[in-house]
Amino acid sequence: ATRPTFWVAETFDQWDGQSWTEVVGKGHPEWQRLSIGPPFEIGAEAGADALGAQDIQTFYLVQSGPNLVFHAESADQAWFPARRLYLDRDGNIRSSTSMGPGSIDTVVSSVVTPTPAELATAGGPTLDPVDQARFTELPHPYPRVAALAARITAHRTTTEAKVLALERWMSIHTRYTTDIPPLRKGADTVDEFLFGNRRGFCEQISTSLAVMLRTLGIPTREATGYVPGPYNPITDLYDVQAKDAHAWVQVWFPGFGWQSFDPTALVATVNPSPAATLGHD
Repeated sequence: ATRPTFWVAETFDQWDGQSWTEVVGKGHPEWQRLSIGPPFEIGAEAGADALGAQDIQTFYLVQSGPNLVFHAESADQAWFPARRLYLDRDGNIRSSTSMGPGSIDTVVSSVVTPTPAELATAGGPTLDPVDQARFTELPHPYPRVAALAARITAHRTTTEAKVLALERWMSIHTRYTTDIPPLRKGADTVDEFLFGNRRGFCEQISTSLAVMLRTLGIPTREATGYVPGPYNPITDLYDVQAKDAHAWVQVWFPGFGWQSFDPTALVATVNPSPAATLGHD
C-alpha cells in the first residue's frame, strides 16, 4: 500500500455478550451488486464529507482465501478477478467467488485522516435514528461497565477525548496475552476482561472499548482485517502480511465517518519477547 492504513475485511454491529455478528438494518437490502467491472465503482462512505488522500492497495494471495475483499476506508474502486462484487450498507465488500493462490486485486480508497483538532470539533450529518440505535445497542445493561466508563471520561467533553481517555486507562490496567482460560458458561466477555483477570488479546481488548463507548451513547462498531505493516524503503510501500491480522474499534464522527482506533497497540504484553516488543512499538 502507498499509505499506512487499516485494511478492513468485516465490520460488526451486534454484540451478544460473547461474540459479534453483522446484522443489516430492517428494510435495507443485505447486499447490493456493484456495477459491472473491473473496475467496480464502489463510491465514498456515507457521512464522510471530508476529502481523503488517495491510497492504492494491491493484494497478493499466497494461499486460498475467502470471498472477503480487503480495503482501506473509504473504498472508491476495485480491480478484482471476479464477475461480480457486492456491497452492504456498512461498506463491507464481498466477491461472488473465493480466491485461489496467486490471485491479485487492487483497491483505490480515499483515506480521511482528520487531525485531533478536527475530530474535537467534528460536525455535519449524524447517523439516522435506526443506525444510531444499531451502533449503540447492548445485549443487556452493563452497570459496572457504564460506571467505569463514566468515571474514566468524566470532564471529557468530546468523543475523541473520551476514546483516548478509555484507551489510556486500558493501557495501564490491562495486559495483552493469548494465554487466557475459556470463558465460563453464561459469562460475559467484557465483564470478565474488565473486572476479572484483565488479560486478553485484540478481540477482548477492542470489544471492551466498544462496549464502554456504547454505554456512553457513542456509535461504535468492531472491525477486523489487517493493521498497517512496516514501511519498505526499497519499494517505497507499506508491506502487510498475514501476521498483521487484527481486530480494532471504529467510532463514528459526523463529517468524517468511521474512524479507527486500536486500543491493543497501547496495551503491554505479558512477559513480552524482544521480537514482540519490537512489533508492538
